[in-house]
Amino acid sequence: MVEAREGDGAAEERVDRSLVLACGVLILGAFLALLDTTIVSVGVDRIAGSLRSPLTTIQWIGAGYMLAMAAAIPLSGWAVDRFGGKRMWTACLALFLLASALSGLAWSAESLIVFRVVQGFAGGLIEPVAQTLIARTAGPRRVGRVMSLVQIPMMLAPVFGPVLGGGIVELAGWRWLFFLNLPIGAAALLLARRTVPADHPDSAPAPTPAGTARSTARFDAPGFALLSPGLGVLVYGLSQAGAGAAAGSPAVIVPLAVGAALLTGYAVHALRTAAEPLIDLRLFRNRRFALCTVTLFLLGFTVNSGLFLLPLFDQIARGEGPVHAGLVVAPQGLGAALVLPFVGRLTDRFGARGVVPVGMALAGVGTLAYTQIDAESGQLWLAFWLLVRGVGTGATFAPALGAAYQVIDGAVAARATSALYVLLQLGGAVGTAGLALLLQNRIAAAVPGADAASGPPSVADDPHVAGPLAHAFGQTFWGAAAVCAVAVVAGLFLPGRYRGPDGGRDQEVAETAGSAGR
Repeated sequence: MVEAREGDGAAEERVDRSLVLACGVLILGAFLALLDTTIVSVGVDRIAGSLRSPLTTIQWIGAGYMLAMAAAIPLSGWAVDRFGGKRMWTACLALFLLASALSGLAWSAESLIVFRVVQGFAGGLIEPVAQTLIARTAGPRRVGRVMSLVQIPMMLAPVFGPVLGGGIVELAGWRWLFFLNLPIGAAALLLARRTVPADHPDSAPAPTPAGTARSTARFDAPGFALLSPGLGVLVYGLSQAGAGAAAGSPAVIVPLAVGAALLTGYAVHALRTAAEPLIDLRLFRNRRFALCTVTLFLLGFTVNSGLFLLPLFDQIARGEGPVHAGLVVAPQGLGAALVLPFVGRLTDRFGARGVVPVGMALAGVGTLAYTQIDAESGQLWLAFWLLVRGVGTGATFAPALGAAYQVIDGAVAARATSALYVLLQLGGAVGTAGLALLLQNRIAAAVPGADAASGPPSVADDPHVAGPLAHAFGQTFWGAAAVCAVAVVAGLFLPGRYRGPDGGRDQEVAETAGSAGR
């Protein structure tokens, strides 16, 4: 396995050219997977017209992609341990490109949905596999700085997806939303052969505290049958709520109940099985690792709340089109890009405990400003506070993720990555659904006669609802601000500055690899 050797010399702490090149290539593939979560959204109307399909069917090109991503993430840890990180990353990117080509050539809505599901499954594996390779290659001394650099394109991809997608649809047609991936992905595959270090599967048995051994190569089929469908169905139920379905409707309650039952079954299985589970819940016995995952869950909630609420506000309360709505969220990505180059060194100096609470406090301040929006709020005023919000979220992700890798043993890094990304994905889904339900409730209270079943009212239909709609959005942002406050508190309990394997990580770190095998 490729892993940085720890030492006290400056050489082990320097982010050298080879590491930067390897990380850049790995993140290029993950960038494409994240870009495709949002780039298609502005082309839905054109795709529906071209393929002569109703919107109720076409919406599955987005929903199917996200559900497949959620189902694939738990497999990433086992796949890296079984086949090796570089081999898995290459295979997943190749499958992603094949599915992209087939999506661009789709002849019907049904064929496009199938190809998008395959694309989402491959995309769901690309990012966590890349992050595992990066963490192992950088090592604990450099992981904070490296994660802050690689998160720049990762934070920008979903934010600028709608903007880029709008231009592509207008200039080249909707099929190029998928063909765009081919030259970029092919270049990444070629560069990976020269820049990404080779690694090897973890075929040796892993030790347990009792002195026995367990194989990391055996596939946890019962766990997969419970966990991946459970996550997919749960995310589907949350997405239905986020799309405007009533909280008590069967479209929301049934998938949430089925998803919760499957995940409960997985928890029982994971705690009792003698084999290696896809996501080992015993990792959460490490208190600091558990706090890192909580922080990432709350961050996923915060980031996605902005990506959901702001374009919707721009369209129904301001009457703007989808391209303009996509541009509205650009300051959040810009703010993250501005701060990320400095986050690594700040984390090295102050630790995640010193950086994350400040970042989430800034995100909270930016969110509080949006609680005061009205129909006359200026675009520059809104953009400034969204920039502040982006600076805050950008200063949070890399330190929290890096701290998670610092407080676990390298032997369980791949399985830990699965857990981290599952919680981040669920945070985004819960954030979108929870705030959608809150917004639906606030609109019903502010606009007489508003009917959730027929969708939210819009200024395009009635200009007089602009003020009440803005008030409803402002009240909804209080929910997002409360989550930021909780994240500030969670950040205060994260690890401090990393001081090496013998002096900086507490007893929990030394026990993580063993406790994960009990």
